[in-house]
Amino acid sequence: MEVVAEVEVLYGKLDNIASKLNPIFQAKEIFNELRTSENRYKIGLHILATSDYSLFGFENRTPVVYLGGRESNPLLKHNHSFKQISKQGTFIPSHEEMGNTIRGGSSVKARYDDLDLTAGKNGLYFTVDPRNINGLNAKQQEIVEHIFGEGDELSSNMEEIIRLDREWVGIRFPTERALKFYLSDKKSLMFVHNCFFSPAVGNNVVFFAYNFDLKSNQHAHMVGIPK
Repeated sequence: MEVVAEVEVLYGKLDNIASKLNPIFQAKEIFNELRTSENRYKIGLHILATSDYSLFGFENRTPVVYLGGRESNPLLKHNHSFKQISKQGTFIPSHEEMGNTIRGGSSVKARYDDLDLTAGKNGLYFTVDPRNINGLNAKQQEIVEHIFGEGDELSSNMEEIIRLDREWVGIRFPTERALKFYLSDKKSLMFVHNCFFSPAVGNNVVFFAYNFDLKSNQHAHMVGIPK
């Protein structure tokens, strides 16, 4: 009989808890747990650090983001990366890692101009109506499919959001000003943030493609399989 590994939710400093889980779940895996298993009671209403990542930079003076998952996440290739994230807010990958991420084809590339972003109190965002996902443009659709899955998986996850009585899904990004600050401060062309996900921010589901509040997120929750 196959033994099914127990999913755990750990809380602590990012580098400590990341070293205790393999794999660390991506946002869509977390949401599948919420939808299909009793682990919804473990996961609860936490804001969760995920194994999704964002690589930010500029192309022709326009902000660009590469959103990827666990398999190509440069943060998971270094023992010190989450400690650096906790202390400095960003991780600077090597030029080789930047190139591999950009050329590897395993991440979604999006220019800010293509995402129809709205300025909010805590960054930029676009929203998804779970009752009408056909209202997205092509690049927004790619981002949402990375976060929530494709096809039937996406439809099932949107149905679960409706069942939870959430009004909308928010996908959040740092402002252009914040990107310029991080890049000038680190003297780098690009930098990496780990992503956060919450099934309940107010009455909404939110995916943060960046460290939205560094001070409070030096400690975080993570979902995954214990090593």
